[in-house]
Amino acid sequence: MLTLKFITDNKEEVIKRLAKKHFDGTAIIAQVIELDQLRKTTQNQLDNVLAEMNALSKEIGLLFKQGKQEEASQAKAKTTELKEKIKELGEQQNEVENRLTKLLVEIPNLPHESVPEGKTAEDNVIERSGGSIPDLGQGALPH
Repeated sequence: MLTLKFITDNKEEVIKRLAKKHFDGTAIIAQVIELDQLRKTTQNQLDNVLAEMNALSKEIGLLFKQGKQEEASQAKAKTTELKEKIKELGEQQNEVENRLTKLLVEIPNLPHESVPEGKTAEDNVIERSGGSIPDLGQGALPH
């Protein structure tokens, strides 16, 4: 399976080498790159909300120590909203990662650069062969 990094770094090469297998990878590669950007954006949003939640939790502790009960309860209400947003972003990220994995599995491995383009086994180039090919009599059956 091709890695996500290789696909994003070498988009044109991947499409060109997949074309040797008569596989049009333009659309699927574009989807993979788009989903990767969405995954990164979602992860960034999730990290920011988690950081805000941590800062708010520390602030709540300080407010309780200072005896500011009203402000602390307002901050607690905000943490409830943040927890819901964290859950929502986590689910969204899991969905995007699952879709991305399904697409990556559908992309075939790349043929080597030296592989000639062809549709059938007759198009293959014989690099070398060894031994002698036995002469089978008429009516002989292969294994």
